[in-house]
Amino acid sequence: MPSLRRTILCLGMIAGCAGNAPPPEADSPRASASPLTCTVQIDVADGPGGDGQWLTRGDDFFVKSVVFFVNGYPIASTIHTDAGKDRAWNTPDDIVRYSLLTTHPATGLLEQFAGVADRGADNILGTADDLVDVVGRWDIDANGLVRRAMVFKGQPGQSVRAEPSFLNSIVQFGYEDGLLSSRRSITSPGADGQWFTLDDQPETIQEFVRDDSKLLYTSVIPHPGAEPSQYTRHAYDANGLASSRVHFSPGDDGEWFTEDDDLGPLYVFERTPDGRLRRETLTYGSAFSSRHLEYDSAGRLYRETIFKGMGQDGVPGTDDDSIGSLTTYQYSCTQPVSLPDTAYEPLPY
Repeated sequence: MPSLRRTILCLGMIAGCAGNAPPPEADSPRASASPLTCTVQIDVADGPGGDGQWLTRGDDFFVKSVVFFVNGYPIASTIHTDAGKDRAWNTPDDIVRYSLLTTHPATGLLEQFAGVADRGADNILGTADDLVDVVGRWDIDANGLVRRAMVFKGQPGQSVRAEPSFLNSIVQFGYEDGLLSSRRSITSPGADGQWFTLDDQPETIQEFVRDDSKLLYTSVIPHPGAEPSQYTRHAYDANGLASSRVHFSPGDDGEWFTEDDDLGPLYVFERTPDGRLRRETLTYGSAFSSRHLEYDSAGRLYRETIFKGMGQDGVPGTDDDSIGSLTTYQYSCTQPVSLPDTAYEPLPY
């Protein structure tokens, strides 16, 4: 994969590779930069707009973003979080965030994320005067396993770097036979004020128990040495993970996984024959929601719909369900691309 510095310069002012920026000088690093090979437009709407119809120009979008790719890897994104005073998207008064993305070449996992609040005086993304207000970094070992995720933040108006003085939180991952076995979330360096020392304070610990490659249950341990305060049990079918049920407490008998457990949400997953998620439903008491994923003929995600409730017919996924949000993905290329995701932690926006 080309380096981030070389490829990001190709963006210029985001549209550089489309010909909207001045051509590079012959001796400029831009002259040898790899061209953009794909963009993905991601639009999120939480209402149908004034016309009452979804997927029309009047939809009430609340996030519009573009992810830029080189050779199938994400390198940058623009995120429009508000249309500004004119209420028209893609105009100069939009509220926009940017990001620079580095992907591990062997695994395709995201290796570093830099959130850019302002492109600086030169108005070019990826240069020294960018105001970077958050950085996420994932340490990936020689076997392609994510060992540690870190978030770096600073004070308002301060440009952040991936250095110990800006470190805000850490997540450490443990493995057995190459499979995830533990996740420790650390939000304090402890009494000595130094990260990566023995007194670092985990906020929560998750342990993952498996039978061969299948995850049987996940436990939540509030602090080292404590008993689990919560479990999630997992079940499988021929296509992969089929359901997950949260158990909040063992009930009056003090025994987990018995009839008097205090049960939390139930997640049910429907998958395509090749294992891709097609539908996820959540049931908790009388509350119900579902997420539907639709793929194009190339197997790429093109629409994600969140439904709230089941409508009058009481059946999920039918026409009378209420749509909570709708996300569409539009690709400018035909080759496969990997949308930015560490597979472990969300991006630290």
